[in-house]
Amino acid sequence: MEIIMQDYDFYMSSGGGVTLGGGELSLQTDFAAALLTECKKQMINTAIETQGTTCIENYEKLAKCVDLFLFDIKQIDTHQHRDLFGIGNEGVKRNLERLVELGAKIVIRMPLIRGYNDSYDAITGAFEYVMALAKRGTGTIQRIDVLPYHQFGKTKYDKLDMIYPIKQDLGYSDEELNQLSDFFTQFDFDIRLVRH
Repeated sequence: MEIIMQDYDFYMSSGGGVTLGGGELSLQTDFAAALLTECKKQMINTAIETQGTTCIENYEKLAKCVDLFLFDIKQIDTHQHRDLFGIGNEGVKRNLERLVELGAKIVIRMPLIRGYNDSYDAITGAFEYVMALAKRGTGTIQRIDVLPYHQFGKTKYDKLDMIYPIKQDLGYSDEELNQLSDFFTQFDFDIRLVRH
């Protein structure tokens, strides 16, 4: 808390706060809950980044001290999710649905990766699932942020003298991003394309 409190005036004047992420934060629930509870006592806004993959009890505990969940949906189709990540997404959906039941504020983040989850069915399926879920918990799901693939992590690999595992550039051209942005307007929901 000592380090966090060094920026207290900034948090208060900007409306910003503390976001915990990196890896899967819900695997560190006790630490995260303790730290974020202290932040809340100081009136500091709190957020966490999560993939939604751990047990539901972790999210129930975190919901008590988190102002905003940045919740990733990487693939809505369970079978394709299993093919891509080795596990289905039933737990991810269960945890997201529970957070909605608890009234948690959520921003859905959808990494978009060419050839993996950028098909019409994958995108519309994810949007329709989120929009239906948003109707169940009025005001809980704030928006969907679509995050197109980029190679920013490649620099880290280079600095560590490691080989970047993805050989092809899976990024999107400006024209493709413009087409995606236009496509998103057909949905009656706040969907934002986050350009890097």
